[in-house]
Formats: sequence, C-alpha cells, structure tokens
Amino acid sequence: MQRQLWSELTRRGFSLEDRPFLPHFTLARGSGGKYFSSPPPSALPSLKVSSVWLMESIFTGSGVRYCPIGQRQLNHNLHQQ
Repeated sequence: MQRQLWSELTRRGFSLEDRPFLPHFTLARGSGGKYFSSPPPSALPSLKVSSVWLMESIFTGSGVRYCPIGQRQLNHNLHQQ
C-alpha cells in the first residue's frame, strides 16, 4: 500500500522525504506534546479490526484537526501468527 501511495504521489508531482518509511498507529495523543507510556501487552484488549482509515493531521492555532483521507477494508481470511 505504501509503495502504491508513494508512486501515485510522485506521479502527481509531490516530493517525498528521504527518510525510510516507518508505519505506525497513533492510538492516543496528549495535548501539548505529552506522551503516554505503553501498557504491558497483557493489559491490552483483543480487538477485531475490520478496516483501516488514513487520516491527515492538520495543525491549527487551536489544536489539531483530523480529516479522513481514505479507508481500506481488511481481509479476515488472514490468520494471526
């Protein structure tokens, strides 16, 4: 998905960063740049995820606004290892 996105962005004239792509999920973000410590894996609930949304973070004078860019349904035929 990342290669397809980068290829399309390049084709449309966007310049890409030189640093390597680092996929991640932001589950919670504190205000004022505060970070949360990670709970141990045993404390995390089991979740069934049916889709993933790509969100754009738009920084404004009054905070961050999140706008959906796209969504992808996940294939539930895959088994967790």
